[in-house]
Amino acid sequence: MVLFTIFLNPLIAVLYPYLSRLQGDSIALRNVFGKLNRLVTALALPLGLGVLLVAPATVPLILGNRWTGLGLLLALISLRDGISWLAGINPELYRAIGRPDITVKTIFIAMCFYMPIYLLSAPHGLYIFVVARLGATILGLAVHVFFTTRLIGVRRTYLWNDNRTVAVACAAMCAAVFTGQALLSMMTSVSPAVSAVSLILLGAVVYAAVLWKVDPGLISLATRLLNRAAS
Repeated sequence: MVLFTIFLNPLIAVLYPYLSRLQGDSIALRNVFGKLNRLVTALALPLGLGVLLVAPATVPLILGNRWTGLGLLLALISLRDGISWLAGINPELYRAIGRPDITVKTIFIAMCFYMPIYLLSAPHGLYIFVVARLGATILGLAVHVFFTTRLIGVRRTYLWNDNRTVAVACAAMCAAVFTGQALLSMMTSVSPAVSAVSLILLGAVVYAAVLWKVDPGLISLATRLLNRAAS
């Protein structure tokens, strides 16, 4: 949660004024919303997938071998957080167009299926509960998609349409990390700590390079928003 907060909160803080000035121009609002949604996804999704990929190997290094099983648990939690941020800017959108009540409605609707899912899954153990929570998050994301399509007229497939370049970069990152894991597993002289750091750096470099290649405009947008947040 700290990782997501560090990377994403500075951007979220400036999105409301950025969107509210476009309230009277529906076409511009949809265009800017798509870009901002892609930017947040470009930070959140690789972060969630990155922890998913390296957590099983890094948790024993940080906490010791007794906590090896925690790696999968943290990986699932991280994936859930990454997915939940796909609707991270939606509350700011609702406020910007004068409909803050939509946030309350999405929470109320989500609670209608969150609580039964939690109550049914909790008795079956922590891993089952975390997997169920991941499923509930995906359902909650669908609720946001429903309201967003109604409010600003985007297509129901807007998440995929806006984030295809991010998905390509994430796929390249995952492929690079899996390849790196296979190569490092054949090198018995490499320590687990060096292996973990190498995989993290490899994934970050490949992701940034591919995203820069397939969506260079996203980097300039991030720079402008971070400068606005800093000022």
